[in-house]
Amino acid sequence: MMYSIEKTPAYLLVVLLALLIGVSGCDPNHVSGEDYFEQCPYELKYGRFFYMSVPVDVTPHQVSYSIGDTISFSIEISDTIFCNSREEEFVIREFPFRPLFELYRIHEEGFTSGLLEIDNPVIIDTLHNPSFQRSSSRYAGGFFSSLIYENNKYNLSFHIILNIPGRYVTNMIDNVELVDAHDFTDGLLPQYWPVVNESDCPDPRYLVNYEINGDPHYEEFAVEMTFLDEEVYKGRLYALGTDHNDPIWGGLNEFGSQEGMSTPAEWRGIFGFEVVE
Repeated sequence: MMYSIEKTPAYLLVVLLALLIGVSGCDPNHVSGEDYFEQCPYELKYGRFFYMSVPVDVTPHQVSYSIGDTISFSIEISDTIFCNSREEEFVIREFPFRPLFELYRIHEEGFTSGLLEIDNPVIIDTLHNPSFQRSSSRYAGGFFSSLIYENNKYNLSFHIILNIPGRYVTNMIDNVELVDAHDFTDGLLPQYWPVVNESDCPDPRYLVNYEINGDPHYEEFAVEMTFLDEEVYKGRLYALGTDHNDPIWGGLNEFGSQEGMSTPAEWRGIFGFEVVE
């Protein structure tokens, strides 16, 4: 059964925890030092978290769309998942992926929500358990949905009918980054109990890296990207391989010091596009 998200009630979502988790986040594991690396003998590029690479396809993948066009976002991956920190693949079964998809819009009067509730309706199968949310940012609405796991594969797809002209930027963050780290480590979150991680690493913790396949259009939407960085992520966004002087992601923060570069834009499902009449 398909479900169109239109006048679904909105609820307040506090995402401060997600904005504070960075590439070098705090070590949540109970096992330390030599004991850990004896059980988990992998070099760590970013830290002990499993930085799970989850590619996202945009169809059609364009810079510009016309009013009435449909843009689709889809994920289809096996349960053999690449870890961006260990730079190895691991079998991870029954993980409850639940991304929050947000849509930001810029127009002549400034930044507003992407108006997912009515004007740009979302079509998604009810099997993905969609739930519309109002982000803690006043600039965007969004919705949670769940990936389906079957036959050793995870999948998700949804479609947005583009009815309102403007310049848009997407953003994706997984619910695992919004839960309490101590509750996760202490086994107090039953949705994660069925997860099977065949790495043999003790006390695994997870971050989900939603990665747009193809060009995310950072340069074409530099103004929007800078807005997302400064207003939503408070200067923490950056593109992998760039430095503090990058024209889009760099510069000084509100306190006059170098912005903290802790969250790669490539891992947040960020994609720029415009809708024209």
